[in-house]
Amino acid sequence: MERDAMVLTRLIKKLGHPLAEIRERALRTLLGKVELSLVGGAELAQDRLLFVHLLQWFNFPSVPLKAEVLGLLSRLVEYPPAVQHLVDLGAVEFLSKLRANVEPDLQAEIDGILDGLFTLPPEVPALCSASYQTDLIELPQQPEILKGYFPQDSSHLQQMEATPGPVATQAVRCLKFSTFPWLPLTTTDRHVLSSNERLMTLRSCVLCGRR
Repeated sequence: MERDAMVLTRLIKKLGHPLAEIRERALRTLLGKVELSLVGGAELAQDRLLFVHLLQWFNFPSVPLKAEVLGLLSRLVEYPPAVQHLVDLGAVEFLSKLRANVEPDLQAEIDGILDGLFTLPPEVPALCSASYQTDLIELPQQPEILKGYFPQDSSHLQQMEATPGPVATQAVRCLKFSTFPWLPLTTTDRHVLSSNERLMTLRSCVLCGRR
């Protein structure tokens, strides 16, 4: 098995060889293995390098076996991993431009490949239907304070939650109240307060006598 994998890897690398004869021989050998079921389409669909060389095939000055390359792509596009590799490599735009430069019969082959790239795999609709079900979740009636990407200070959050009154206007951004610690009265303070009290009492008596 390991030897077969190494042979297949070397064969795929030869698809990008600068000599057209080596590329053509490697492609014919690979297609023969596929026809004889010595290598499966599911296995080839996992190899990203294969799709790189199949697309680059059309960038060489000499482009033999164009129909065979497109036929192999058309067969492999039935597998989701192959579709993912081709889409990641920009095959949609590449094949769309290539279509205008090939014969009409090859244009129909390219159309089939593009249709396969735009076809959703079977598991996608199930995921979509599951995502729509999230819309049925009942939203909370009261607004919630979420941390999100901009975390806030915990004391500030607690102050917002504990404040029942209306929010101040935008002009007043923040109100600060300064408080001072309570200090006991000294002996001098008590003497001043007592003198003032006696003075005020005496004045009150004088005013009452004049009346």
